[in-house]
Amino acid sequence: MTATAPLEGIGVDRIREVRCFDCTVPLPRPLIVGEARVTKRTYAVVRIRTVDGLEGAAYAFGRGLPVSRIIEDSLAPLLIDADPSVPELVRSKLAGAYWPYAEHGLFSVAASAVDLALWDLLGKRMQAPLADMLGRYRREVPVCGVGGYKREGSTGLDDLQEEMAAFMRLGCKAVKLTVGADDAATDAQRIAAVREVVGDECAVVVDAFRSFTSLEDALRRMRLLEPFDLAYLEDPFSEALAPLVADLRRRSGILIGLGENLAGHRSFRELISSDAVDVVRCDATAVGGVREFMASTALASAYGLEVSAHVHPNIHVQFGAAIPNLHRAGLEYMPPGSGLDGLDELLQSSLEVHNGNALVPDRPGLGLDWDWDAVTRFADVR
Repeated sequence: MTATAPLEGIGVDRIREVRCFDCTVPLPRPLIVGEARVTKRTYAVVRIRTVDGLEGAAYAFGRGLPVSRIIEDSLAPLLIDADPSVPELVRSKLAGAYWPYAEHGLFSVAASAVDLALWDLLGKRMQAPLADMLGRYRREVPVCGVGGYKREGSTGLDDLQEEMAAFMRLGCKAVKLTVGADDAATDAQRIAAVREVVGDECAVVVDAFRSFTSLEDALRRMRLLEPFDLAYLEDPFSEALAPLVADLRRRSGILIGLGENLAGHRSFRELISSDAVDVVRCDATAVGGVREFMASTALASAYGLEVSAHVHPNIHVQFGAAIPNLHRAGLEYMPPGSGLDGLDELLQSSLEVHNGNALVPDRPGLGLDWDWDAVTRFADVR
């Protein structure tokens, strides 16, 4: 779908077109995530154009859900003829129009994609990367190599160790792998194999993908993980079970990361107050966009907590460069060609990583280098 505004009689630059692309990128081999079998990645890509010819674009994980439909049917009509030079005012207008849903679920995901696209457009207007507009704190951002997924056809520990060795050759000082697709003893073997490759100084994060079935199951599994000196364990249960996570955190003594699915900074205030989290996980493509991400990380800082962004390194590198309380495993990186993510199929260039650090693109805005032919090819354009 393309929404457009008439060009006559507009004195200042205004939004004239909002276009959505529902992109599906197949994965080369299915991933086993908990009990789920993941065969593809879906992205809701939004592109905003103005009367003066400026363009801003961003995306969010669609996960096969109607994120693009929300943008097309509910948000695009409110964006047409709006002034894109004031993204916070536009964001406020969207939230006000749909206030019962503004900080919840799919609406927040859709609003995040729109907000990020507006900031991308503003960066191009100002000829500045988003990191500079937010107040740059660092030039380069250390990356955490993400892998260790169980894949169909995998040969086991040898593949896992080679994957982690590749991160070491890249210079990574942190890695992350998943657990929960096998029994507890197998998970412990896998983490031991990773620790053997990366050594004692590398931060190792484990993502449980909300696969623990009960407090007893979680404690039993986590006891087997104690010898491996984890940086933190992510998502033992969902954020909705924060009191249970707080109990698990107290009883296990293992640091917990939580929050990647939350919408709005107020939900992070509640999460932190529940005493359930040591490392605050935040996702700019889900929390509500730029202001909500920065407010959430500021809340974490006020409580002396560090922040880890949820994947999307092409976007989160901008935020990681601007916040002082980024965890050492806080910018998650899935290398192009890893078979874990498909976004690079939609871009003309990839995030540059040297000596374990991601370089902030010098392109303005988000710095995403879209391949619009590829976007169209992978899209169900409405």
